[in-house]
Amino acid sequence: MKNYLRRILMVPMAIIPFLSGASSEDLSFSFYSDYFYPFNPIEERYQTIKLCYRFTGHSSRTVYESFGMFNKNGIRIYSLNSSSHSLVYRKKYAATFNVDTSANGNSNVYEMIFEIIDANTFERLESTPIYSIKQRRQTKAIESLSNGILEYSNSGIGINSYNENVVERFDFNSLNYYVGSDVYYTLDMSNQVIEYTYPLPYRQTDAYLVFEDKDNIFPYIFLRDESGRKKIFLTYEQNGNYVTFKPMPAFYYIDPTTYIMADYKLDGFVSCQSFYLPIGQREKMEGMKMTLVINGAGANRTNLTYEMTFFSMYNLFGRCITSEYCVKGGLSND
Repeated sequence: MKNYLRRILMVPMAIIPFLSGASSEDLSFSFYSDYFYPFNPIEERYQTIKLCYRFTGHSSRTVYESFGMFNKNGIRIYSLNSSSHSLVYRKKYAATFNVDTSANGNSNVYEMIFEIIDANTFERLESTPIYSIKQRRQTKAIESLSNGILEYSNSGIGINSYNENVVERFDFNSLNYYVGSDVYYTLDMSNQVIEYTYPLPYRQTDAYLVFEDKDNIFPYIFLRDESGRKKIFLTYEQNGNYVTFKPMPAFYYIDPTTYIMADYKLDGFVSCQSFYLPIGQREKMEGMKMTLVINGAGANRTNLTYEMTFFSMYNLFGRCITSEYCVKGGLSND
């Protein structure tokens, strides 16, 4: 009797490296708030704008936030400032401004900018543009679009030039009805692609997959939607006009023995950069219905849904008929 081992591979684990603090000053900021606002002075004279960011550097500076409107020469013609405060590493900050929306009806207004300013030197440490458009904020089921295309015509301040008419276009024809896993048991979203055309980068509020876990395959995924379905949070990457999605890195933890995932830290679980499927559970997941949910997509903050089915050809290791790698046994004359 002779056994033939086809191949056995060790499954790599991607563990987030510990990040140590830098000794020198580092003025790094991460913005995560909406930067499109539907200024409409006819409907509402004053509008509350909330700008959010996290300080990710190292500094003891005192700063304040400023909202400003500027003309084509870069001269500030309208501004609001917040109270000053010290910067604290990894702390989230939110600055709220009650903006007079009639001010942006001034033909001299060319751009609007949110700034973080040194309270002592008045140096601009960081800034991000604010764009004014009339947003639709619609909800669309992608599979209901007859040609897989969604378009909006926008006009607003800060989009190439004042009050220029531009088209926001989503092409969903590269989305796949199936979502699966690769041979390393990671949830594979690489075939889910949206083509996005607009002068400004793609943005979204959040995105996730929702599904009914009837067999309790993911016992430690506790976050759910309103109907009780479990949620796997996604992030996005934009390369040119193409937007792709993947499970949010560092949000989940894994048992390195069973590959069971958790959305909070448990004893023996470690952080990972991918979302893994539990070993030996692929066949139970076959045919599972999943919904891709994208909230606040693009400049018009469209809410999108797309129905998909889980389908995966092979396990990494197991029975030869259903696995990429297996052990074959039998008689040999050698």
